[in-house]
Amino acid sequence: MTWIVLLEALTNDGAITRNVRARCLEAVEGLEVLIVGVVVVETEILMIGDPVVDAGGERAGWVRRVDPGRGSGMRAHGSLAGGRWCAASPKGMGGSAGLHYQINHAASVGLAYHTPVWFQQFTWNRKDLTGVNHTLNFKMNLPQILSVGVALSPSPKTHIGIDARWFNYSNTSGFAKAGFNSDGSVAGFGWNNIWAFGGGIQRQVGATTKIMAGYNFSQNPIPAKYTFFNTPAPAIVQHHISGGIIETLHSGWELNATYYHAFRNSISGSWYSGQGPVPGTSVTSRMSENSLTLGLAKTF
Repeated sequence: MTWIVLLEALTNDGAITRNVRARCLEAVEGLEVLIVGVVVVETEILMIGDPVVDAGGERAGWVRRVDPGRGSGMRAHGSLAGGRWCAASPKGMGGSAGLHYQINHAASVGLAYHTPVWFQQFTWNRKDLTGVNHTLNFKMNLPQILSVGVALSPSPKTHIGIDARWFNYSNTSGFAKAGFNSDGSVAGFGWNNIWAFGGGIQRQVGATTKIMAGYNFSQNPIPAKYTFFNTPAPAIVQHHISGGIIETLHSGWELNATYYHAFRNSISGSWYSGQGPVPGTSVTSRMSENSLTLGLAKTF
């Protein structure tokens, strides 16, 4: 048995093609590998206004900009609702462990567990419309994830990866609760647990060239009734496709390019006040995504 210790960092990338490629490369190493990882994250959240939304529109929202089925990084934004620009840079930490078993030269299976990423409390200052300063706090973590996957190599030039991941949002600070707190601030996003399923293929088409393609489906974590609370963070896309190319250069260098598209999805729900949903009102969120990534890698 081989032990490997990894240090990881969350990024805003993580296309399925990249994940499949890494998994397939692991599949040709060792008969049994136990992987232990430590995740240390520092995120800079740029904010305008408050970390809350209320029916009067007086407070602006901040958002975890994330594709729930791909585990992306964190960003934030808001509106100019009387607030001042400020930034919050809390640090977070989590861990991961996994088992990878090589069945034969052409097939392997893997199981992985990622703990929640526990962040420090988000704290920042805001000056309201009357010029009074306020210190604001919000607690939010990233969810624990359970993953299982299969890697197949039907030929030396072709690698296929299939996986399923479970995201535990309903027990994660910042996502578990919904509605308003007693002070009028939003308690959380109210997300459900979800499953995400992905598959990808990598094919070597030349002496120095590989191409990749992948598909990912994730359930929508946002209940329609909580559309209002998630208008700054409409993480509702479900179907994703991606493709890429890797060109091997000299001296261990690789040049890669990937493209990712998430198909448009929408949800609708009621507008909320402090007393609950407002009859006869409607809020709709629509979202699609496109991403192009260029990278240069060095193997030592």
